[in-house]
Amino acid sequence: MKNYNANVIVYVKQADNHEQVNRISKTINSLRGVVHAEASKRARSFFNVDYDPFATDSQCILKSVTDQGYKAILVGM
Repeated sequence: MKNYNANVIVYVKQADNHEQVNRISKTINSLRGVVHAEASKRARSFFNVDYDPFATDSQCILKSVTDQGYKAILVGM
């Protein structure tokens, strides 16, 4: 059986510096079901997240960011 991953783009308003970007990336990458999360090289406030939709969902990913006190929204799937 082939596995299919889903993608979501999360915009984090306060991802202003390298330390914040790393912290957010680590948090998302630590979630069960997340295959890969990385900040955009052009606009580091945008995080591209690949995940297994059978293990997690976009709302769980978004909540992991907002639970850290950041303002974030889903802007693409």
